[in-house]
Amino acid sequence: MPRPASTSPSGCANWACWPECWLLLLLLTLPSPAAAWQAPRFLADWATRLETGRARGQLLLRFESADLWFATQNGRCTAELELRIEARTPTGFTPWAGRFRRSLTDDEQPTHRLDFSPELPPGTYELRIAASDLRGGGLWTRSLTVVVEGWRGSWQLGGLLLTDPESGGTWTGEVAPDGRPWLGWQTQLHAPKTRPLQLETVLFRRESDIASELARPFRAVLEQREVFTARAGVQPLRRSLRTAGLEAGEYLLVVQVWEGDRRVAEQSRRVVLRWPGVRAVLAQIETALDQLEAVAAPVVVARLRAAGGAEAQRAALLAYWAAHATDPAAYPTEALERYYQQVAAADSLWAEGQRPGWQTDRGRAWLRYGPPARRQLTATIDRWYYPRLRLVLVFRRQGVSWQAA
Repeated sequence: MPRPASTSPSGCANWACWPECWLLLLLLTLPSPAAAWQAPRFLADWATRLETGRARGQLLLRFESADLWFATQNGRCTAELELRIEARTPTGFTPWAGRFRRSLTDDEQPTHRLDFSPELPPGTYELRIAASDLRGGGLWTRSLTVVVEGWRGSWQLGGLLLTDPESGGTWTGEVAPDGRPWLGWQTQLHAPKTRPLQLETVLFRRESDIASELARPFRAVLEQREVFTARAGVQPLRRSLRTAGLEAGEYLLVVQVWEGDRRVAEQSRRVVLRWPGVRAVLAQIETALDQLEAVAAPVVVARLRAAGGAEAQRAALLAYWAAHATDPAAYPTEALERYYQQVAAADSLWAEGQRPGWQTDRGRAWLRYGPPARRQLTATIDRWYYPRLRLVLVFRRQGVSWQAA
């Protein structure tokens, strides 16, 4: 009777292939490596809860990521989240910290509610969240700004926060991120009763008044109105405005809630929309420094050029113009934007043949002194009058160009 062929535990009929099969089996039984930690986005719904006439903070965090925790062999892991809140005060920061633990599956998108005890007083807070695996795995951090408003027992809008509708993040200042066509905002409505209300959002542009430098009137440039039903208690309000195409400058965002013809709540916030050309100016730093020569002393321009490479020169140029801004802390690029918008205007007004406007005599004078109060132009002579400066500039035509006399 023939002897049956020997078989390996893996089912291979030939013992010669057993080492390769054993290696394959070993590789299949090894635990799969954990995927890299990814910092997830998260949203926060801020509200206050009434308790015997006092407001207590309550924050609902909703994490948005299918890759919140790295994968493990059994599909689960335990993570510890450390939450830190720092209150902004004139003298510094007041910390608050809390922790919780959860066992999560890979694809879970958890929600967690935080109750602050002791309660947080009204004010603006920075919420910072850091999470790490208990076994010393990865780490991610995220932060956002929240506003705690005290309850006064009447209609009330909480602090108005500016947001980026694309990323869902909150602005840390008043200057809009570059290239964002939408302006988002969020707040919360404290309603003593359920009522149909009208929500009105208006964006005002601050205009300069030539007759008086002190008078800076506002003009409405965007308006949105809608009817909604408010629930008694606290409910979040989130909306956005399309700002694409608006001129750069300072704006005022006003949010109002109306009950019939009676305004019951209002909040406002200063907004600065940056000139889109700032990025192009900084990208061509050598040209930007050449254009600066029209208004800056040669020694100043030389110092900026000597700052080092392109990045150092960009930082030096930003610092130079920040020193000329009305409010450097809130709008550091204000003066830079204003000047290089004038450069762009000079190119369209005073270009001569292949020479851009900022390189011509008239263009450089226009950048240095601004538009003349009066202009007298003939076929060969162009006179610019500046009564306040007691200055008259004369340009003579030389072929296709005009040169200062």
